[in-house]
Amino acid sequence: MNLKLPFTSGCVSMEFVHYRFLAFLLNAILMFHDTCSRYIGPLSMIGGMVKMNCSDPFDQGVFCWTDNQKAHFIGAFFYGYALQMVASFLAAKMGYNISLRFATLLSGIIQLTVPITIQYSWSLTVVLQAVRGFAAGVFFCASLDVARRWSLEEEGKLAISLSGTTLSAGNGFGPFLVGILSKRLGWAFPYYLSGAIFVLLFFMQCIIVPDNPAEAMLMSEKERAIFKKKQQAELTSSTGEEENRYKVSLSTILRRPSLYCLCIYSFVHMSIHNPEFSVIPFYFNEFFGSDTDFLSYLQAGLSMTTAIAVVGWKCLLTLLDRRVSWLKSRMTLLMVPLAIRSINLSVLPFSRNVEASILLLLVNDVMMGSCFSGGLVTVAYELDPFNGPVVFGIVNGVGEFSGFLVPLIRAALTHVDASEAGYWARYEQRWQWFFVLVGSGGLSGVICIAIGLLCWKSEWKMHHTLITNAEQNNKKTMGDEKGYMALDQDKAAC
Repeated sequence: MNLKLPFTSGCVSMEFVHYRFLAFLLNAILMFHDTCSRYIGPLSMIGGMVKMNCSDPFDQGVFCWTDNQKAHFIGAFFYGYALQMVASFLAAKMGYNISLRFATLLSGIIQLTVPITIQYSWSLTVVLQAVRGFAAGVFFCASLDVARRWSLEEEGKLAISLSGTTLSAGNGFGPFLVGILSKRLGWAFPYYLSGAIFVLLFFMQCIIVPDNPAEAMLMSEKERAIFKKKQQAELTSSTGEEENRYKVSLSTILRRPSLYCLCIYSFVHMSIHNPEFSVIPFYFNEFFGSDTDFLSYLQAGLSMTTAIAVVGWKCLLTLLDRRVSWLKSRMTLLMVPLAIRSINLSVLPFSRNVEASILLLLVNDVMMGSCFSGGLVTVAYELDPFNGPVVFGIVNGVGEFSGFLVPLIRAALTHVDASEAGYWARYEQRWQWFFVLVGSGGLSGVICIAIGLLCWKSEWKMHHTLITNAEQNNKKTMGDEKGYMALDQDKAAC
C-alpha cells in the first residue's frame, strides 16, 4: 500500500509535492518570532535588568539607568525600524533573499550579544538595538518578495495573509512568553533563546529557500516544471515595452501618485493602531482602574482577534473578487474598515464603561485584519509585485512615525494642572478631545484614498503578471451583459 505523504521512497516519493508552502511557512515563523522578540527589551528590564537597590552607594549600578536612558533603550528598536524605507530599498538592490538571510543572522548575533554589552556599555547596547530594528525592517518587506517568487497564481495573497496572522499572534503571545521566561529563568535567557532561534532560522533559510525556487532540492518535478514555466513567462514579458515595469527604480516609484496616497493612508492607519498599545492602557488604568494583569490579557485577546480576523477577511476577499472588479474590491477593503475603526476610536471615551470600550476595541481589531487580506499590504503587492516590497517599506516606514507622535500628542493634549478647579472633569474632557482628534485623522485617510482614486484612477490597476485565468473566470460569474462589459474594461485597463 502506498502512503500519501509529502515525501516517500519507492512507494514513498522523496519529493515535496507542494514545496512552495515550506517557504511560506518558514517566513511566517520568522515573522512570529521577530514580533515576540520585540517584547524582550521592556519585559526583561522589568524582570531584573533594573536593580532595586540603585540608591546603595556600594552598588556598582550596572543597570541603574536614568529614566531617559531606559526610554532610549526601549525605543531604540523602533528608531531603526522606522527606517525600513531605507532597509527595503537596500534589500532590493542587494537581493531580497540574501538580505533576508543577513538580517536574520544579524538579529541572532545581536540578541546573543546584548546581555553581555548591556553590562559594560549603555551606548553600545542602544546602538545594537537600533541596528536590530533596522534589520527587522527587512523582514516584512522581504516576505512580499517571497510571496512573489514562490507563489503560483493567487497564492501570493495567501502568503501575505499567513504572515499577517502570525505577526498579530506574536503581538499577543510575545508578552506572555517573554514574561514567563524572564521570571523563571532570568532576564538574559529570552535574549539567548531568541538569538539561537534566529540563527537556526538562518540555516533553515539557506537550506530550504534557494534564490531560484526551481532549484529547490526536494521539490517535485511537476512543481519545478510549473515554476520554470512561470519564470520563462516573466522573462518574456520583461523585455521590450514592459522592461521598466520589472526594474526596482526609486525615481520611478517616487513619481507614482498612488505611493503618496498610500503613505498618508498608512500614517493615519497606524495613528489609530498605535494607541491600542501606547495610549489606551493608560486610559483604562486612569478611568477604569485596570491593572497590569488585566491589560496583558486584554492585549493578548485583541491581538488574537486580529489574527483570526485575517482568515475571515481572506474568505470575504475571495467572495468580493467573484462579484465586483478588483478595484472596487480593494477600495472597499481599504476605506470601509478604516472608517469603522476611526468612528470606534472617536466614541471610545464616551462609552463610560470598560465592557463597552472592549467591545469597540474588538470591532476595531477585527477591522484591522483587512490590512493583510485585501487591504494596505495586499494592495502594495498587487499594484506591482516586483517593486511592492520597496513601496511597502516606504509606506510602512512613514506610518511608523505615528508611533512617536501619538504619545507626545496625548501627553500634551491631556495635561491638566491638578491644582485647577474642576480638574477631573477637564482631564476627562481632554481625553475625549484626543480620541476624537485621532479618529478624525483616520477618516482623513479614507478621504485621501477616495481623492486618489478619483484623480489618478489609471494608477490603481493590478499588475499584469497577477491577472490569471482563474480571476477572469471568477469575474464571469456575474453572468449578465453588464458583468462581461466590466470584465472587458478591466482587461483593457490592466
